[in-house]
Amino acid sequence: MVVQETVRISFREDEEGRSVLRLGPAHNMDIGIYKVVARNKGGQTVARFRVVLAGVPDSPDSPDVADVSDDEVFLRWKQPKDDGNTAVLCYALQYKEVGKCRGGGGLARCSAACQ
Repeated sequence: MVVQETVRISFREDEEGRSVLRLGPAHNMDIGIYKVVARNKGGQTVARFRVVLAGVPDSPDSPDVADVSDDEVFLRWKQPKDDGNTAVLCYALQYKEVGKCRGGGGLARCSAACQ
């Protein structure tokens, strides 16, 4: 299939004489592998590229308690159904301490560095 210029797809030449193909904004229908062929009197060259859409991942499922001790709890999450085509690096955890759920709250946030 030959790609034609449209409102979302454009071709231009930059100040250094390179040809630029712009595709944007990208949609789900644009996902895939593309092959670009450039030809002139001097010959031709071919380049391939992949279009993926990256976005905000879905929230993970509820955590499972994997291990408990007197002063620690080890939680495990399943990966979100849609990872947004990007790696999930870490999660932010919010919790409430027992007995501090009224009035002023006692809401704390775990801010341990991502490993």
